[in-house]
Amino acid sequence: MSIYDLSFRDYILAKEKFKSSNQYEKSKKYWLDRIYENQPGPSLPLSINPGTIKEPEFKRHNYSILMLHELFEKQAALYPERIAVADRKALISYGYLAKISLKLAYFLRDKDVKPDQLVAIVMKKGWEQVAAVLGILQSGAAFLPIDPEIPNEILIDILQEAKVETVLTQPKLKRNLSHDVALNYECLTLNDLYFKRGVLKSLAPLQTINNLAYVIYTSGSNGKPKSAMIDHKGAVNRILDINSRFNLTSTDKVLSLSNLNFDLSIYDIFGMLTAGGTIVFPDPKRVEDPSHWIELIKKEEVTVWNTVPMLMQMLVESVQEKDELSNTLNLILMSRDRIPPDLPGKIKTIFNQAAVFCLEGETKLTF
Repeated sequence: MSIYDLSFRDYILAKEKFKSSNQYEKSKKYWLDRIYENQPGPSLPLSINPGTIKEPEFKRHNYSILMLHELFEKQAALYPERIAVADRKALISYGYLAKISLKLAYFLRDKDVKPDQLVAIVMKKGWEQVAAVLGILQSGAAFLPIDPEIPNEILIDILQEAKVETVLTQPKLKRNLSHDVALNYECLTLNDLYFKRGVLKSLAPLQTINNLAYVIYTSGSNGKPKSAMIDHKGAVNRILDINSRFNLTSTDKVLSLSNLNFDLSIYDIFGMLTAGGTIVFPDPKRVEDPSHWIELIKKEEVTVWNTVPMLMQMLVESVQEKDELSNTLNLILMSRDRIPPDLPGKIKTIFNQAAVFCLEGETKLTF
């Protein structure tokens, strides 16, 4: 037994001893009271009432009859003219996005894809990623996002382990894929679909809410990529719970900075498409440039921020004057990593109307 095992065991024993003491109840009541005294933003539909000491309980809503792509399809059918995606190339409407994704779905269905089968996405940030994830789900398969910057040997290892047959990519990236990838996998771009069919009818689903929606590979504790498998039911419950808690609507816009292979991007895409809002993508060449984020927040009137704390820290430190940014940003969500103690205060000096929340990692709370 290592020193780390002993430390963890001692921690568990101490935690159980503390929870069985009267001090635990006093401490719990104290901090719950502090939370509700300082609750920022509008009144939210939380699962406990202010002043009580009952711990919040997760409420599973009756949302799981729908799948991720069906949430989008509802919005696209009702409001096809609304803008779904804004990136450096174009403004993409819900109707156009539905049309392109359905063409991809037909193509994959012709390839006889099955539920839980993975189709890889190797793309840089932009509207094509959104069309790809929707088309894959509409076909009945599940999507596997992969960072286009990873070494080819790791890319091939992931493709082999996931038993991928088709890789969706972009023209420039397709030309740079290794010979082994091009030889052993069908590499497809959305450009290949534009003139294949005319008007298409919606496809009947092959999968159910219990089938895979997506798989994300993490770096793993030992450096070897590990997969996290998420079904439709869990992802839908997570997304609709957040949208309900924070009252997100079709007027909301999110600045999507997280890579598609990072789980925070799942909410950026499906959270906005479910609410009828807009996904704002940065220029892929400036995705790490805070001055570019500031430009987009002002230009697109972004209302939602959803990143790791470090990116918000970078934004705050880049703002030179308090009025440099508009006050449209009203919801700031940070998760995955430790939030510096002084960061919330700094945020409030710039975004004084924004409600700031700390969330757990997207994958951990998707169930």
